[in-house]
Amino acid sequence: MLTNLYWLVVVALLLGIFYLISVRLGRVRVALVVALVLGVLSHSFYYFYLEQLLVKRYGGSMSLQVPEGQYHLGVTWKGDNLWIQNYDPDNNNCIFREFSRGSMLEGQVVIKNCNPLHLLGSDRLETLMQNQQIRQEQQAPQPAGNSASTAAPSAE
Repeated sequence: MLTNLYWLVVVALLLGIFYLISVRLGRVRVALVVALVLGVLSHSFYYFYLEQLLVKRYGGSMSLQVPEGQYHLGVTWKGDNLWIQNYDPDNNNCIFREFSRGSMLEGQVVIKNCNPLHLLGSDRLETLMQNQQIRQEQQAPQPAGNSASTAAPSAE
């Protein structure tokens, strides 16, 4: 709701400024340039600042993606900043990353040898480890020229 209100106000201001400069002053090219610059600035302001602020303070939705090969552990707000905790099983590191649109001014804390998976319980940990082993086997290069596994069995 607030996002729609923001864009409604921005469009109204851009049209008003375009009207004042182009019709009242007779400078159509200047009006186009000013409207374009203000439109880009309004979009940048929303994308880099307002979206996260509106989601935290007034509700809304945002979507993030966990990096490939990592497991999501948690997320928390610290002030107006969103901190995401992921686990990288390949390096056995916990990664706390501050989310920022456009990757500007992001903080990151890496805890080495954190091994948080023991908290999951033995059944779930075993399933995760099996899935990781299967993934590693699928990524491993197959040996070339292995004719023993492809040859037909001989009848004796």
